[in-house]
Amino acid sequence: MCDVLDRVENRGIEKGIEKGIEKGYGKAQRETVVRMLRSGKLSKEDIAEYAGLTVYAVERIEQQEMSLT
Repeated sequence: MCDVLDRVENRGIEKGIEKGIEKGYGKAQRETVVRMLRSGKLSKEDIAEYAGLTVYAVERIEQQEMSLT
């Protein structure tokens, strides 16, 4: 019985770690997109390609950033 509970607990921990990694990756990706947008050197299409996002996602990030400033 304890073995089953240990496995369930360990799986929960693993899922939590995976979600944390994904969240960290998403945050870093967003910050990179913001820096590229601010540089003004790349088109939204290029930024989307380099960041592995759609142009729509880049535009949404840009809109969100503009509303914060």
